[in-house]
Amino acid sequence: MDNNYAVFKVNIYDEFACIESKCKQNCCRAGWDIIWSKNECEKIYKSKALKKSFHQMEKHFVKCNGTQKYMKLKNTIEDACPFLSEQNLCRIQLTTNYNYLSQTCKVYPRLLMEYKDYFEFSISSGCEKVVEMLLENREALGFTQSNNNLAEIRNSYGRSGKDFPSNIYKDRPILNYWIDIKYLVIEILSDRSYSIEERLFITGMAMELLRDIENEGNVEIIPQFVDMFLSENSCGKIKQQLNSIEINKENRVIHCLSYMTLIFYQEKSCKSILEKGQKNIGVDVGKVEEVNQVKNFTISTDYDKAAYATCEKLYLDFIADKEYFLENVLILNFTNMCMPFCDTSKDIFDNYYTFIICFCIFKFALTTNTDENFSIEELIRITVLSSRSMAHNSKIVPLLDEFRLQFKDINLDNMANLLL
Repeated sequence: MDNNYAVFKVNIYDEFACIESKCKQNCCRAGWDIIWSKNECEKIYKSKALKKSFHQMEKHFVKCNGTQKYMKLKNTIEDACPFLSEQNLCRIQLTTNYNYLSQTCKVYPRLLMEYKDYFEFSISSGCEKVVEMLLENREALGFTQSNNNLAEIRNSYGRSGKDFPSNIYKDRPILNYWIDIKYLVIEILSDRSYSIEERLFITGMAMELLRDIENEGNVEIIPQFVDMFLSENSCGKIKQQLNSIEINKENRVIHCLSYMTLIFYQEKSCKSILEKGQKNIGVDVGKVEEVNQVKNFTISTDYDKAAYATCEKLYLDFIADKEYFLENVLILNFTNMCMPFCDTSKDIFDNYYTFIICFCIFKFALTTNTDENFSIEELIRITVLSSRSMAHNSKIVPLLDEFRLQFKDINLDNMANLLL
């Protein structure tokens, strides 16, 4: 397998360096299920240095889904890695070296996605240092392209974080135009002549049209469609359509509040964000009897409109010179969530709608948490924890899918109500 593959790499990828013990949102305290291969486990089991430091190393691992090939690390009661030191450093690495870590620990927050004939190197906004980099990077986030053979790719990263079965490209031919679609989305999201919300809605318009193209069996025209859509967008034709859209702002607040409560109620790390947001806008939230059963979830639609207006004004003032940051987060999360094909059983507009909900939860969390004392540090914290709860959580998409059906809101008009 010496064939060369196209490699797309986000342009801040090589700049990343872990800030180690200085990190306030340490990923080793995120409560994630870290999977170790059998070979990785055996390597640390046999280490004499680790045996001296840790009694019964095996007790920290459990079998993963009944397989012998992989093991899952057991977190502590505080949701931390059992090998995390009091100084916020990895005791495995301190005792031995980097080579004894699991593949996940070696590469995070770096991410690798494998597609039909190309690879994509990205980086997660669930990392504090990455979010700091997104704040520092005022230029449009983009991707560099190179050609590498498979051995080079594997040596630099290892196994891919996500790939797709080869037959899916035949079953859904639109997947063969993923690069064209991603180019379209990044071009729209990077167009600073529009607000962030307008860019997201315009992308939704494109997704709806692409869904129709797929349903009609005309995916071969996608490259021409991309050129046409971008041309119409640049000449202001699409902008005119935005001016005629009517929105219901109060309905948007209720929907965003419902979504944020549903997701953050279940995430320990996000509960403080949820509670402060609720308090700031005077919300009385119903309890979730069983958080995994959406039908039991209820929420009051009462909130203090004046209090919300105050939060919104403070947020808009705070974020006014930082829209580039939201743009960077969006482009990164769109890539990392494998949009608009995160669920290949659904159409691309449906998947994109899920992405919109995730953005609205993030923005609503920022808005309702903004007060006179809101800081850059708090912006970073909410961005990191929101990204972890949504972009790194396989349970989120099906949960949102079930809940949003109660609103019957999977259409472009309701997307406008959420965004504009």
